[in-house]
Order: sequence, then C-alpha cells, then structure tokens
Amino acid sequence: MNDIQNINFSFRLASMDLLERTYVASAKPLSEKPIFHFDISIEHKLNTSAKTVMVSPCVKILSEDKSAQLGSIKIACFFYIENLSDFQTDENEVNLPEQVVVTLNSVSLSTLRGVMFSEFRGTQLHNAILPIIDPKAFQTK
Repeated sequence: MNDIQNINFSFRLASMDLLERTYVASAKPLSEKPIFHFDISIEHKLNTSAKTVMVSPCVKILSEDKSAQLGSIKIACFFYIENLSDFQTDENEVNLPEQVVVTLNSVSLSTLRGVMFSEFRGTQLHNAILPIIDPKAFQTK
C-alpha cells in the first residue's frame, strides 16, 4: 500500500513560453509510418519571492536508427504556487514533495505534447507524437 501524504498544494499555470524549436528536414523521405525516438529532459527553476516554479521540458526527436536528430522543442511552464514558502527549509532551500513534482511534470509534459503537435504539424514530424510518459521517471536538475 502506498503511503500518500496529504499535502496542502494549490497551483495554477500562470504562463508558458516556447523557448526553442528546431526542425531539420530529412534529405530522404521518411517511411510511411516512421518510428521516432525521443530524448526527454526536464529542468526546474524556482523563484520563491514570485511564488513561481518554472518547469522546462525539452525533447529531441531522433530518427528510427537514432543516427540523426530531426528536431527538438523546449517550452517553459510557469506555475504560481501560493504556499511555495511552506516548502522552504531552514537552509533557505525549497524541497517540493515528490507528489508536487510529479504533478508539475505531468502537466508540463502534456503541454509539451500539444505544443509539439501544433509546431510540427504539416512537416515530416507531424506524427512524432510524444508518448505517454511516467512523470515519476524524471530526476530534477
């Protein structure tokens, strides 16, 4: 049985930005149903005075044989957390509970998936749809 903490956590997505987008057209046509590979990372930055957490997922889209990077995209999701100071330690560090990090990662990855679809629509990466990913699989930087 999982030991789930009851955490007083209320947040909202305050804003988001497209930070990077690259697309490299393949010299040869991709197969009818191409297989893409994804190299995914997530970065977190906190601003306690503004009560915000920036979650910045990035994905590199690789060819089927992983020999070429076909594109990449990076966004920033800014979350406003009213009680962010509740997670501040005596050493002036912020220690967000795993449940909070997982929630922020999940929302950010889902947002990235939608932005990818919008940004790569009509290109060879149109069907490079980010798979469903367990947001617990990421370590914060």
